[in-house]
Amino acid sequence: MLLYSGQPKGKGCQVKLDKPICRPDQKKIYGVARNEAAEILCQVDAYPPPESFKWSFNNTAETIDMPQSGYRVHAEQASSLTYTPVKELDYGTIMCWADNVVGQQKEPCVFHLIAAGKPEMPYNCSLVNQTSESLEVDCAEGNYFTIICLSHQLQFITHPLLGGRLSSH
Repeated sequence: MLLYSGQPKGKGCQVKLDKPICRPDQKKIYGVARNEAAEILCQVDAYPPPESFKWSFNNTAETIDMPQSGYRVHAEQASSLTYTPVKELDYGTIMCWADNVVGQQKEPCVFHLIAAGKPEMPYNCSLVNQTSESLEVDCAEGNYFTIICLSHQLQFITHPLLGGRLSSH
């Protein structure tokens, strides 16, 4: 932190100048399927606002600086990177640094890109309600970390035009 006063000593007000630091409340883990674009948002706090951002990608094999064509800078002290994993080695850690006239951010903002896949099969299913036209079953979800819901309800619907089909509600 630097203090700056544009006036001679003892006159005017002092302004606190800070290098950029990561905002603590931003999303840090992105679950993305192969060939699905992820929009990763890097937000910082700094005064004066950042002049530029830098992005890099790290996996178990290498660290790569991301080209400027892959990200954009926003007016609200943020930058976003559009990243599309294609193969297994495209998952890993993405880092973002900002800099302003005071200097470059010391610690990068760190984001983890993880493979998202199909959820595991539901388990512990039990029949809740059965009529001549429908069957209602409650099941626990498979233990997959990207699933938000804790339970899932399946209903078998019979319709003369559609035939029988399983739908989730």
